[in-house]
Amino acid sequence: MFVELERLDTRRDNLEIEWGQLQLEQSAWSTHAFVERVASAKLHMAMPPPKRSRLSPHEISFAQIQ
Repeated sequence: MFVELERLDTRRDNLEIEWGQLQLEQSAWSTHAFVERVASAKLHMAMPPPKRSRLSPHEISFAQIQ
């Protein structure tokens, strides 16, 4: 019984470590810079020149608030 408890404690500790690593990875993947880098390098996407982009009415009203 004690051996089983120790095994489960070790398993729990390993899962907690993995959970922390996954949380760090998720935060890294969701940064704006990371998304831009992947879009550029892997998807060959680029920002359009300013004269080819337009703001939606929602973005305009949000910009006025700030």
